[in-house]
Amino acid sequence: MRRVRDGGHLAFLGSPGAVADAGTLSTEALLARLGANAGNLMFQHAAPRLFAHEARHLTTLSGPEAEAVLADARALVFPAANHLRLGTDWTGLANGLARTDCPLVVLGLGSQAPSADGEAATVAALTRDPSVSRLAAVLAEKAVFVSVRGTFSQRVCEALGLTGTEPLGCPSLFLNPRPDLGRAVAWRLGKAREKGGAARIALAAAAPFEIQDQDEKLAAERVLFAGTVRGNGLYVQQSGGTAAAAMARGTFAEVPLSAVLSMRRILAPEMGLDDFVAVMRRRGRLFTDAARWIEAVKPFDAVFGTRLHGSMAALAAAVPGVVVTHDARTAELVETMALPTLTLAEVVAAGRVEAMLERVRFDAGLFDAGRRRIAAGLAAAFARIGLAPAEDIAELGR
Repeated sequence: MRRVRDGGHLAFLGSPGAVADAGTLSTEALLARLGANAGNLMFQHAAPRLFAHEARHLTTLSGPEAEAVLADARALVFPAANHLRLGTDWTGLANGLARTDCPLVVLGLGSQAPSADGEAATVAALTRDPSVSRLAAVLAEKAVFVSVRGTFSQRVCEALGLTGTEPLGCPSLFLNPRPDLGRAVAWRLGKAREKGGAARIALAAAAPFEIQDQDEKLAAERVLFAGTVRGNGLYVQQSGGTAAAAMARGTFAEVPLSAVLSMRRILAPEMGLDDFVAVMRRRGRLFTDAARWIEAVKPFDAVFGTRLHGSMAALAAAVPGVVVTHDARTAELVETMALPTLTLAEVVAAGRVEAMLERVRFDAGLFDAGRRRIAAGLAAAFARIGLAPAEDIAELGR
């Protein structure tokens, strides 16, 4: 059985969950630092909290500083995302991982398909993709443990020759340590339902320019955006390119008028331009610190959206974080972690916040039982490879 090395700290690939100098960066530079998606901050913030070991973070695998950190590390922890996908070149990442002598621990690796029906075609395409195949081969060679987001990602891994993975969801499931988190979220959901149309929601917004030609996603996003505006909510953008991120961030000098007009057409075609810009100025957010993101959603009654980590920020705050499923990736995460959920069609059919709240599906008992099961799985896996789980994880998994 492969195990980690003896030693003290763990090295983590990625940020500690925040970009310290975000205010000095252009939006383009900031997105590059974020890996094009602020949602990455949430699971990067969560990953070190799974372990009872000192964490040291690396944003690159090359250079003297990285070499020094890796030389004495028990293992290199890779908090992964949707890395098994088409259209991205992972050559640099794969080569960097291949060069290190440090044992590798991979958390939350995921794949993506447009829908569950597209799984076979997606797997076939991924196995033909040299970049994805190379990354999977390196992980198979280097990793002492790989957790994946769910059984769909596990099947993709197996097709790529990466076997022995465990479907344990996303590390962000444990940002809030309380063992009865599901019960607390269900209570908040009940209170939100009592408020009805007066409930304040935050929108974990889709990337607007990516959904503009996808009728069902576009219709659902317009319903969600309208609920955000009516309820004095938040519009939280995670990615979507420089223009969308800059608008949410409030750096309007970086946004061409044509992009503003396009975003209004996509999200709220009936709204006047001045009103749309005013809403974005007051309610747009692009978070660059996961802890502050979690604090910011605490006053809200619920978070809705197609972006998983916006919903996980809500759950970390014990607020109902409702994942609107729209592909195999979000569906497997909802299934693995028993998250509050709606479908795109249900959002469109509901039309208004009060109806959406009534339709949310959430089983608090199943959620809490699932967290105990996943925590036990993590604790057992860490013990097998020579690592100690954090006290919260060990206690929850007993």
